[in-house]
Amino acid sequence: MNGHIFLDQQVDKHCWNLYDSYGEICVKCNCCGGFDKKTIYASRLRAVRRWLKEDKAKLPQPLYQSALQQKNIRTDIRRFQRQIRYYERKVKEEGK
Repeated sequence: MNGHIFLDQQVDKHCWNLYDSYGEICVKCNCCGGFDKKTIYASRLRAVRRWLKEDKAKLPQPLYQSALQQKNIRTDIRRFQRQIRYYERKVKEEGK
């Protein structure tokens, strides 16, 4: 194993980022923990922006997706856009 050691931590019971962790391994995103709400909101905002970018990249591939998959991607995009607005507002409020 070339002297490498890998330590993984299971997710916290309050894990917010199940999209990346699949509810199994903590991805160290700080979306669920910490004492400073501003850093939690900023971490969530970063995650949701990344998810939105990934889903927007999936849209131009209609040949590989059913109509239901396309609809679900569009629904996720709208949800991510709402979450981005919410967390931008929260980060701004915490910064005051």
